[in-house]
Amino acid sequence: MKDEDLGWKKIVKELEELQELRLIIYIDDKKTYEKTGLAVDYVAMLMEYGSDEFRVSFPSRPFFRDTFQYHKEHFALMLEQGINDIVGGKTTAKKVLQKIGKYAVTKVQDTIHNGKFPPIAENTAKRKESDSPLIDESILISSIKYRIERSE
Repeated sequence: MKDEDLGWKKIVKELEELQELRLIIYIDDKKTYEKTGLAVDYVAMLMEYGSDEFRVSFPSRPFFRDTFQYHKEHFALMLEQGINDIVGGKTTAKKVLQKIGKYAVTKVQDTIHNGKFPPIAENTAKRKESDSPLIDESILISSIKYRIERSE
């Protein structure tokens, strides 16, 4: 009797790999706004949650939370399809997470562009390149990234 693997070991290896990896969507902590020197990730956090800490308060514009709340079912479906593709021998764990990561980055960027957020103050609009609350020089948009890490 001959014992044939038929790719089973590779499938198990990839499914185990998927369990050991984490997909992280984040804002590049090395980027800063040229005009102010402020870190983009710091400003993004203030925009996400709003703030009363400064001379002027501004409302929350939750581009991250809104994106993931709105698209969570689609992310789950993408993961489910990825698992099916791994079982079918069509892809790897890393490729599944890369696909979801690229999609998530695009969706966060879309929310920044098209989200329904409170408008910016008139004096703020005058000094910015855009009257969109989250777009000034498009630095935030280009700072949305993803990475894949091993779970600890």
